[in-house]
Amino acid sequence: YNLIGANAQVNVPLADNLFFAGGVSSKNRSGYEFNETTGNRVNDEHVSTVQGQLRFVPSNDLEFILAADYTHQDQKGNPRHNICDDSLAGGVHCVGVNPDPRVVDAYTDGYLRRDLSDVRAEVNWTTPLGTVTSITAYRDTRLGTLTPFFSNPISPSYPRSQIESTEVDAEKNKQVSEELRLGFDAMDQRLTGVAGFYFLHENNNRTETLIQDFPLASISGTAAYPQHLNSRSVAIFGQANYKIFESLTATFGARMTWENKDGEFAGFLVSGATPTSLPPPLAADYDVHASKSWNAFTPKAALEWQVTDDAMTYFSASRGFKSGGFQGIAGSGVSQRTPYDPEYAWSFELGAKTRWLDNRVQLNGDIFQTNYSGLQISQLIPLVGLVIGNAAEARIRGAELEFVVVPFRHWQVDGSYTYLDTNITKCDPAASICHVGNELTRAPKNKINFGVQFDEEVGFGVLSARLDYLYTSKYYFEITNIPTQTQNGYSMVDGRIAISSLDDHWELALWGKNLNDQLVANYITAFAPFGEVLVPYAPPRTFGVTLSFKN
Repeated sequence: YNLIGANAQVNVPLADNLFFAGGVSSKNRSGYEFNETTGNRVNDEHVSTVQGQLRFVPSNDLEFILAADYTHQDQKGNPRHNICDDSLAGGVHCVGVNPDPRVVDAYTDGYLRRDLSDVRAEVNWTTPLGTVTSITAYRDTRLGTLTPFFSNPISPSYPRSQIESTEVDAEKNKQVSEELRLGFDAMDQRLTGVAGFYFLHENNNRTETLIQDFPLASISGTAAYPQHLNSRSVAIFGQANYKIFESLTATFGARMTWENKDGEFAGFLVSGATPTSLPPPLAADYDVHASKSWNAFTPKAALEWQVTDDAMTYFSASRGFKSGGFQGIAGSGVSQRTPYDPEYAWSFELGAKTRWLDNRVQLNGDIFQTNYSGLQISQLIPLVGLVIGNAAEARIRGAELEFVVVPFRHWQVDGSYTYLDTNITKCDPAASICHVGNELTRAPKNKINFGVQFDEEVGFGVLSARLDYLYTSKYYFEITNIPTQTQNGYSMVDGRIAISSLDDHWELALWGKNLNDQLVANYITAFAPFGEVLVPYAPPRTFGVTLSFKN
């Protein structure tokens, strides 16, 4: 797919106590899919990055780091493949739709444009109490996207057989953060830990415009949803590790977080096919203010036992949370100013890490469980939009086993197996979307990774070869667990062959990804009223050559 990528990095001293590291990278690739309507390849990639870092060490106890980076991205969009039901309404909604999954028929290619700037200042100061670290950061993001939701060739007149919902998003985001922490040790390093403070302020200005081309003029038109949101997060945290015995370490930690989100939200008709048009999801013009605060206490406790030099076991229990917020867009002021609350999870893990046969075999395993409360569920509701709500309690149980074996000289075999058992255990009585007993999204029951690697010196260099196999069982993209939004189980094979110099100054590699050319969905959206299933796919089989060298 005409991929040309380049990456260069340099790390040089400018003086005895001043150092510079920097780099540039660029990646350009033509699209994986072809848009018949426009004649262009879509889902391409054009992104470039530059970054630099200065490190100043005026004394053994003090270090200053100033870093900055900039990323620019400008490429076509990723119109979805439309799997339509030709038995519905005589197949009228399939007119002009190509069944080839790598061919789309959108009236526009869409686009993705992004500019991201980061600046970070870090100070490390060694004191008698420990190392004091301050990290101050600023991020500026400019984002623009245009996405044709149905990827349809729009019918020119009413009533329309083919429809389209075009989303145009323009966003400016600024973030300022500060982390101040103390890393300490005491009691001849039997007690080590960290304590600190964190602050984040985020300002987000976003306008989403929806252009709705639906069967009837009365529900067609353009609506805009401007939003201005200020978010603040403040936290104090600490964690300590104490060696009860030389082989037994206990860990205790906690974080207290306070969050606030305050915003102005509006929705209004820009233009309509008729004077009374109200394109979904807009029910009426609105302009509302909304504010909500939350706090969360998230502790952690763990034990680690070094049984022998080659075996270690551990147990941990920790609580985490995902922030609450407001809908991306809503059809009414009441819905827009109604927040959804944070999601909380208690996680428990018991595991072991071991080495055997003079380090020729490494075997690790663990079992785990996560209990969710206030689970945030997002679901696409036709003519309403993507709705997020605290709908349920849920549980994940699982086990993981991983190994690395060196059976012979020059050979390595490695792999892992993960088992997941997930389900919704209880619904919130007020929830309109919940399905007790259903599996969680993107959670396959079985996942297997297996790899074989060979390395050997051959005259002037080192020959390396590796083959990787991945198997993933079926999983769901929606909590409804319906068949049309299911990714069936699949296998994928990657490979790589390389020759490198003995001094590791250069390497030439031939590689291939998804060599068996599996068709795998990134996600699946079902629009039942028109019998359409909309799918963007992961990359097909790709292969290439990479040359790298260093001095």
